Amino acid sequence: MRDVVLALIDRISTWWRNLDLRSPKVGRQSLLLMAAVVLVIVSVVFLLRSGEDDAPPDDQFIGFYCADCAHYFELSHAEFERLWDRRDYEAGERAGAMKFRCPHCGVIRAVRATGPPTQSETTPDPVKPPE
Repeated sequence: MRDVVLALIDRISTWWRNLDLRSPKVGRQSLLLMAAVVLVIVSVVFLLRSGEDDAPPDDQFIGFYCADCAHYFELSHAEFERLWDRRDYEAGERAGAMKFRCPHCGVIRAVRATGPPTQSETTPDPVKPPE
């Protein structure tokens, strides 16, 4: 298909180079026809280059952690895109931070995480007595 389009473009460019626009034979209809052919070629090239997007992988997961119920869960990329398309999330305090609905408690408080927080992340450091 690409070879056909390239051959057509070559023929049109050759015809264009040999065309004398000052000639009375060249009228408005010829110019409109030429513009239509160029438009069709551009449309075909655009359609050939813009294929369907690849489906999101189902074997890669995004981790989330709910601060309300301390539940860690993972969503596949396909599930994440479904939630994104349905706009089943809220904007967080920071730019780009989003909160999703926790499947365990149903509250929209789950944020992206690499895993459940460790004990040291959830328990504050003990206050040291002054020396």
